[in-house]
Amino acid sequence: KGYLELADGAMLTVSGDIRNVDGTVKFDDGSIVQFANADRVSTLAGNFTFSKLVCEAPGKTISFAAGETTTIAAGGALTLTGTEENPIVLQSTEAESPWTLALGEGVSQSMESIRVSDSIATGGTATALNSSGENVTGWVPASYCK
Repeated sequence: KGYLELADGAMLTVSGDIRNVDGTVKFDDGSIVQFANADRVSTLAGNFTFSKLVCEAPGKTISFAAGETTTIAAGGALTLTGTEENPIVLQSTEAESPWTLALGEGVSQSMESIRVSDSIATGGTATALNSSGENVTGWVPASYCK
């Protein structure tokens, strides 16, 4: 247990879990959090605000705590790149109990080949190409996310 602050321009590569207890994890504007290691599931426990969130590890699964919110700050970026054979999986820690993705104003999105479940996107539409979804709201294209 401790305090983590990622300064502007710094990058943190995560292959395991992150827990945010009482706001002890802070990512400053311009910082980049990158998820790696597709062989290991990463879980985010708590509410988080990221400036730039990146995952370019096809097959990676990221679990978000049910009922919690992950925010991409205004002017930030969300980059998720899987492959058709190995999509990036975004899921809730509890089936049928959604997690929320809150998109700040002007967030740059580049999402392709992802599979989303039990999620609500707010603050804008989360646009994911060549992707699928189950029990999702606010994710498009609608033909892929139902």
